[in-house]
Amino acid sequence: MNAHILPILELHGDKAKSLGHQHGESFREQIAEIAEIRLERMCSVSKFKRSKDVLTLAEQHVPILRAFDGDLYTELLGISEASNISMARLVVLNHYTDLRDLEPGVKAIKQQDSGGCSIIYSPGPQGPILGQTWDIHASAQPYVLMLKVRGALVFSIMGCLGMTGINQYGVAIAINNLSSIDAKMGVVWPALVRKALSHKTAVMAKQEIINAPNGSGRHYAIADEHNFFGIETSGTKKKIICDRADQLYFHTNHCLDPEMRKTHIIRKDSNTLWRFEYLDQVSRQQDLSSPEQVFLAFKPISMTIEHGRPHQTTTCGTIVMDIKGHRLIGCRGIADESFLHNQALSMAI
Repeated sequence: MNAHILPILELHGDKAKSLGHQHGESFREQIAEIAEIRLERMCSVSKFKRSKDVLTLAEQHVPILRAFDGDLYTELLGISEASNISMARLVVLNHYTDLRDLEPGVKAIKQQDSGGCSIIYSPGPQGPILGQTWDIHASAQPYVLMLKVRGALVFSIMGCLGMTGINQYGVAIAINNLSSIDAKMGVVWPALVRKALSHKTAVMAKQEIINAPNGSGRHYAIADEHNFFGIETSGTKKKIICDRADQLYFHTNHCLDPEMRKTHIIRKDSNTLWRFEYLDQVSRQQDLSSPEQVFLAFKPISMTIEHGRPHQTTTCGTIVMDIKGHRLIGCRGIADESFLHNQALSMAI
């Protein structure tokens, strides 16, 4: 899958309902499409085989979101109203990976949704750099975009509150999915990313993650000019596994901490162990001193799609954040040198 320029949707104003309406009106048809894709994927890869059961489960997450953050709940409600997609379907669209985990102990997960995402953090001589690939079912790739919202640049998909990004204060966040065996009902995780990006420091964003009512496993990498935190979470546990801003750091889709390792499984046919070994052994020998070099370092561990397998896990996006420069480099698909030099994909807040 070749790299493509990320479309950018700038949401204007501060009123939550208006932000949602702008989002929903801009991509009404596409939101309906990706919502249906994710509902179908849930029925295919989880224990919930009927759409009705999936939507009943999703509906139960709506009051949790409202209690967690009224503005983000209202923004999602605005997307729902403008796109004519129910809140339950939007929860499936946003919270797909956590919903999928709501069956403790499942080991026979289909290869098409084995999952991905790789993170690199580099201290950088000109300032810290944080980036990731976003690896998920390939059918999500056409819906990838960047949101400019409330002083942040946020990588997302149409209809989703946001998945990774950087704000005007230079606070950046990246994520990897972890498949918990202790998954439970919890806050819609893109809302947690957005709330973390409302803070002025990485310390404050880190505390937001620690205090949140998580539903399932995820690793959060949070950085600003002065601090870096790697946090592994499950449905019931959280642990800061790194708080060093002066050293290289890598993470893929398995827990590095021995205690947290007991809370998750590695999905069938996942290549997370290989990707981590490559980053930890090969990438340490590479030049990771600039955002552009970090961007290109993701190419060897990115995943391409095979013809005829539209839901196979693939690299749907690559995002790198220049924290000191308040700048983001990103593309749909896999990082590519020719794309980097020939396309205007660098965005400033």
